[in-house]
Amino acid sequence: REYVVSEMKKILGKNDIFFFNKGRDAIYLALQALGMSQYDEVLVQAMTCGAVIAPISCLDAKPVYVDISKQTFNIDVQDLKRKISPDTKVLIVQHTFGKFADMEEIQKICKASGIKIIEDCAHLFRNDLQKTVVNRFSDISIFSFAQDKAISCVTGGLLVVNNIDYVE
Repeated sequence: REYVVSEMKKILGKNDIFFFNKGRDAIYLALQALGMSQYDEVLVQAMTCGAVIAPISCLDAKPVYVDISKQTFNIDVQDLKRKISPDTKVLIVQHTFGKFADMEEIQKICKASGIKIIEDCAHLFRNDLQKTVVNRFSDISIFSFAQDKAISCVTGGLLVVNNIDYVE
């Protein structure tokens, strides 16, 4: 176990990482850490896993679906702008099929509206993590290690705290 923790800390360049039984558990805790409460809205891309929606529902928050780009299958930035409301508190953005979302633009949009970002990195491989800017534009990142994910342990999840305000 210590070896895995040590290696993930090296790969991600972060010390504040937490392992879970499932990725959805990591999402649930991430939403709680970001202060989600009843009736708050969480923006999610329309093509996502039901395990992303379940923690939102468990907190009595409202998932709001954002269209995807036909080119990348990632969140459509223009539709993201349209879906933001005064009740929007968090965006969960995924890197679909290992294609990186436009995090710089997404961060600008979210920052302007006071929206926190959770990055869903379940589709990324280790070499993807070393080549990209994952964890640089989000408050918290999550990984799922289910049997159909890029890094598979059959089950498991990981939460990475990128904004130290949320470590506690």
